[in-house]
Amino acid sequence: MKAKFENLDLIDLEAAARQLVDDGKLSDAKECYLELLDRHPDWEAGLAEYELGLVHEELGEYCEALRRYESAIARRPFYASSFPRLA
Repeated sequence: MKAKFENLDLIDLEAAARQLVDDGKLSDAKECYLELLDRHPDWEAGLAEYELGLVHEELGEYCEALRRYESAIARRPFYASSFPRLA
């Protein structure tokens, strides 16, 4: 799947991931976010980690979602959107 996204720059990669989520293509969105984080682990100070956590949650991958939310908080401690997801 990575080959599908490797020619996109970071901004287009993030936009593609969000569009895939909107289209309900969560597995593809997950791969896209993973590619984004592989290239830039601190993208938007944890925003990609948070959004990937949402994808994991929608896929029923709760342990991985929790890990991503915690990572987002570590990168941006005052990122309030992540805190309710931990409950």
